[in-house]
Amino acid sequence: MNQRDLSPSPALGWWRKWLGLALVLLSGVWFGCIFVVPFTGFSLETKAALGTAFFVLMEGTFYLGLFLVGKQVLSRYWCSVKSRLKL
Repeated sequence: MNQRDLSPSPALGWWRKWLGLALVLLSGVWFGCIFVVPFTGFSLETKAALGTAFFVLMEGTFYLGLFLVGKQVLSRYWCSVKSRLKL
């Protein structure tokens, strides 16, 4: 078996990119939910559990999305962000 047989087909690559980007964006939603938790009417223990759960969801979806998107797409995105912010 050669290297060509092990590479993913181009038809399957597009869904990995979009699913990865969607997961990275979803991690931003979970991050925002962390800041909403203190203003809910739940008990302190429930707030702590919700905050922890949202943090774990945020990290998990971010790293899973990062794995699916790949290093090249993420570095290209980061370079465009840096050029817009003049970093």
